Amino acid sequence: MKKTLFTVIVFTILFTNFSFAYVEDKVFCTIWNNSITVTMEKNHNYKCKEYLSVLSQAINIEYNDIISIQKLISQGYDIDFWKEIRETKRDRLKKLLTLKEQIETAIAEFDSNLFIKMKDYIVYTVSPYQTKYKKILRHLNNYKDQWWKIPNDIKKTIEYFQEEISVIDNIIEASDFDTLVKNFNRHLYLKNQIEWK
Repeated sequence: MKKTLFTVIVFTILFTNFSFAYVEDKVFCTIWNNSITVTMEKNHNYKCKEYLSVLSQAINIEYNDIISIQKLISQGYDIDFWKEIRETKRDRLKKLLTLKEQIETAIAEFDSNLFIKMKDYIVYTVSPYQTKYKKILRHLNNYKDQWWKIPNDIKKTIEYFQEEISVIDNIIEASDFDTLVKNFNRHLYLKNQIEWK
């Protein structure tokens, strides 16, 4: 029980961190030749966001240089000299754009894989509650004709069961961190309300 509670607390903290910020602000990159590794470990890595920021600045500089060189070529100044420099700048610009795109793709893949793994774990964790609460509700449906006799606190618990089943359905169908976190937090609240009654 303590291990499960600890795991739930850890995942809640992780989800809270991810749900209200883009993942790219929380991940670190290592870039070697044509390989990009995205991780959550800061150790000897830089934030991917910093790489993207520096690359964007370098791209803007190269682009502005190309525009300036193109103006000189249009005016007829030492055309062969400037064309060679322009082509060198264009090649550099293409490389910078490609690297930026590769980093963005690596972050998106990391984000997607992280979401899938977290969702799988959460679904695995909450599914038994859904099964359990559906069984209880089926049993309680036998008393529907005597609803007026049921005490209000039991009626409230039944409402919690119904909402909990719906929340777990939302978790199973979630396609983004915000939806997953919002429903997981609601699940924790409802589970506590039901179990402490």
